Amino acid sequence: MKSIHTLLLLLAALAVGARAAEPALLTPYQLVSKKRVGRTVMEYTFKARLRGGDQPLRNVRATAVSNSPATEVIDGVVTFGDVAAGATVLSQDTFTVRQDRRRGNFGPASLRWQVQYDPPAGFTLSAQLIPMPEALRVGLVEPQPLVHQLTLLGMKDPKHLSNQPLHARISQTVRPDPTGLRLQPALDGRRLASDRGILRDFLEQQVRGLKPGRYTLVTTLTVEETGETVRDEVTIEVAEGAESLPEFKQLYFIPYALPAGQVTETEIQLEIANVRRGAVESVRAYTPDGRYEVTLVNDSPQAGGLLYRGRLAIDATSMQPDQCLTFEAEVMVQGRSHTTPPARLYVTGLPTNASPGHRGSFSGVLVRDAEGKDHPADKLYVTVVAGTSEARVREIARSIGAEVYENEGWGDYIFRLLTPARSYRELKDVAERLKALPEVEDAYPSTILWHASGLTAPIPNDPFVAEQSQLRTRLPNPSRA
Repeated sequence: MKSIHTLLLLLAALAVGARAAEPALLTPYQLVSKKRVGRTVMEYTFKARLRGGDQPLRNVRATAVSNSPATEVIDGVVTFGDVAAGATVLSQDTFTVRQDRRRGNFGPASLRWQVQYDPPAGFTLSAQLIPMPEALRVGLVEPQPLVHQLTLLGMKDPKHLSNQPLHARISQTVRPDPTGLRLQPALDGRRLASDRGILRDFLEQQVRGLKPGRYTLVTTLTVEETGETVRDEVTIEVAEGAESLPEFKQLYFIPYALPAGQVTETEIQLEIANVRRGAVESVRAYTPDGRYEVTLVNDSPQAGGLLYRGRLAIDATSMQPDQCLTFEAEVMVQGRSHTTPPARLYVTGLPTNASPGHRGSFSGVLVRDAEGKDHPADKLYVTVVAGTSEARVREIARSIGAEVYENEGWGDYIFRLLTPARSYRELKDVAERLKALPEVEDAYPSTILWHASGLTAPIPNDPFVAEQSQLRTRLPNPSRA
């Protein structure tokens, strides 16, 4: 399954319009055989019947799970093959259970079913679960908030949502001692559903320590349709008091890249949450080699946190494109030092959105797609894979008769075709040629400039690409043209 990327947030799961009918197992089951395997235990083998949902499904299978202490599932997986919309089909194989009749009779309530099927051709799925914060210090009295940011997208192509139903289940475990924490509300076993191909949610909990120690909370999201799983881990330290650890939400730079051969005034910003302003004694950003250092000052409140800023003149006169400076930030809180993950500020030889004089150089010629939307005939948005050098990006642009109009950072570029396309189909064909190259992750014509904003992303031209705090993947923007 090809990974696709985004950063999308909403406060609640989306469920729009009337709810689609889901595939469901029907009772009674078709008995194939039965035999006694104990004085009070019977073994039954059945075939199952399934009624399809509103859409045709491919390679449908179902797993039986016991819903009763009297019922033991021996072989609970059955397959149905492809199922037409609304059709009722008999399973291609059987399932087997054992029933202790002293504890109850076997019936429809004895089992629950988990149905899975292959998405339609062209369907891709991306699941993302991000903890906020990633490290938490809690006391034995006062609980601390914890949020799991969930994004689940089913796409029928890189730009459009599929209307496939999506179902996901949450599970949680605490290591090494589950009795050391209290989580309210409990998320373990929660099921989420949507019939429009998209789930977004903030799953909120309060975490309270019951025993001093260091714990790992593992939250797992399982997509029922495909079986795909993603998870997040939060390190939780339970102390006798209620002191909190700072949460580093963002460490980023304005501008996001340094023009090669110049001295550039750069603003460094760090957003901190989960700590009182008065408890922060000092904040500084620096390069580990000691070449640069600047004090960051809190000059404005930020929703949910504190924003610290500092300005620094950085000399890139002797640096070449694809080179990077690595920065870290140190935050002193009540006499204790806390260090952020590294963030990289890279050097570019390509125009950026801060470069003077390169705006407005497109032809103005538009081409119209089948939905009636207009697109510049000479503009393409291109995303390259991590590690692709700027020299290679220039070569890729020249291979389609284009130039690199703008380096947007985060691996995103705007290409300008030297000869505008004569139709939208021709423009799309050029984009498809780009996507066939191993270095190109995505390419598309668009009237909308979109990228994952707000965080310093892994730098695509840095061979030592490192994930930044709270940024895992980017999922596609379903609203972009």
